[in-house]
Amino acid sequence: MTLTLPALFRESASRYAAEPFLLDEDLTLSYAQTLELVERCRSYLRSLGVERGTRVAVLLGNHPAFVVLWFALASMGAVMVPVNTALKGRTLRHIVEQSGSRFLFVQTAFRGQLDEALTSAGAAPHTIELAQPDELLTIVRRHEFDRTRETAVAEGDAMLIVYTSGTTSMPKGAVLSHRAYVRAGRDMRDSLQLSSRDRFYLFLPLFHANPQVYGVMSSLWAGSSIALDQRFTASRFWERTQRFQATLFTYVGTVLSLVARSAVPATVGSVRACVGGGAPLSAWKTLESWGVAVKELYGMTELAAFTTINSFEHWRIGTVGRARPCQDVAIVDAAGKPVEDGMAGEIAVRGLEPHVIFEGYYRQQELTQAAFSDGWFRTGDVGRRDPDGFIHFVGRSKEMIRRKGENLSPEHIEELLRECPLVKEAAAVGVPSDLGEDELKLAAVPCNPEITAAQVHAWCSDHLPTFMIPRYYELLDALPKTATAKTERKRLAMVSAQTWDAYEECKR
Repeated sequence: MTLTLPALFRESASRYAAEPFLLDEDLTLSYAQTLELVERCRSYLRSLGVERGTRVAVLLGNHPAFVVLWFALASMGAVMVPVNTALKGRTLRHIVEQSGSRFLFVQTAFRGQLDEALTSAGAAPHTIELAQPDELLTIVRRHEFDRTRETAVAEGDAMLIVYTSGTTSMPKGAVLSHRAYVRAGRDMRDSLQLSSRDRFYLFLPLFHANPQVYGVMSSLWAGSSIALDQRFTASRFWERTQRFQATLFTYVGTVLSLVARSAVPATVGSVRACVGGGAPLSAWKTLESWGVAVKELYGMTELAAFTTINSFEHWRIGTVGRARPCQDVAIVDAAGKPVEDGMAGEIAVRGLEPHVIFEGYYRQQELTQAAFSDGWFRTGDVGRRDPDGFIHFVGRSKEMIRRKGENLSPEHIEELLRECPLVKEAAAVGVPSDLGEDELKLAAVPCNPEITAAQVHAWCSDHLPTFMIPRYYELLDALPKTATAKTERKRLAMVSAQTWDAYEECKR
């Protein structure tokens, strides 16, 4: 079988025709019903003027219609540009303009921020507004159906342009081919030992590579089904998984921490495993003790969402697993030379097959060239390999903090702070020092309003190594997050009037 999305979906719809594929609170679609909607949607898109190579931006919430639109575009050789629905202003305008999107599907809930962003833009794309995503399904069902054939699509053809969240500059559009996602889906199926009896509970936004690959693409290979939810709610998490009879869910680290900190469930029901990246070790152990296998991985959008994974066959707690079959991982020094096992270095990745990582950054050739060295994609992340081939994630090199002669990983500090009974959540960031290194700042959400920065500092002084004790503290109602629940550290790396300074307090 050709490794393209249309070919894979046709095969799945034939094999699992009557089995459920997409469902939410109000709707259940079988594989065959989804195929019918995809074909009708393709006909509708052609009537609008969408053709092979057309970029189509999408601002929709989690709904089966998102998947139908994605598959329809892929079947005609068009390119979907999934857009973070939390974006506003300059960043949103940048993505729409830089991608060259000619059409844009937007949910009414996001229309205001779109109009505001595009007021100063040039020629705006043709916009199709949907009161709710399910309106698209109504439109395509009523559309005068011309059963047009799929456009011939090659494995290396672009399927998606996914913009990676930029914290220091505008987001970059990673071009992902059909083969990159289809191959990743097969590897995920094998790693999780998926079958048609499995059902994913997906609450992370579908514009993100995490649910796209870990949930949707893997399900196509196994005949699994997908339950879509609009958002993550810790207090109702197990209730929702049982409502949908889910067997798996995908996560980011913050989500898993909140799940682990929630009340011990009377039962995890049908949930057997979860998959994602950034799992704190404490949360990992908690979920495992509840009978839920944590399949921690390492990945980036550019790498078709994941490169290493703790599979059911090979796993080691505290690591991000081993490399998947079609990608090669090296740990290298600043010159790009491999380091010995056990030593920390930058994680570098290359494809062992054609089109299994991204094709480059869209219309940004210089940035694409800068991201590679001798054919290896330089991730900017730090890791080490153990003698058994398991990769240990050390930290993000751009976020590493240099203090008192030590390289500090924010993730390491935050893991230690999870033991602090005074705070719900914490983020460590470096603040430039006059001495040329960094001062350490801790931003935290206290367990109650009466807790002070001085109390948190006292706990840190008692429990952390000297070089890990922060100088600056800022207590907040909530940490700033991206739409995929990752902490935006750059927004915290400032010292303001609200920042408590331990050094200054000691002088008084």
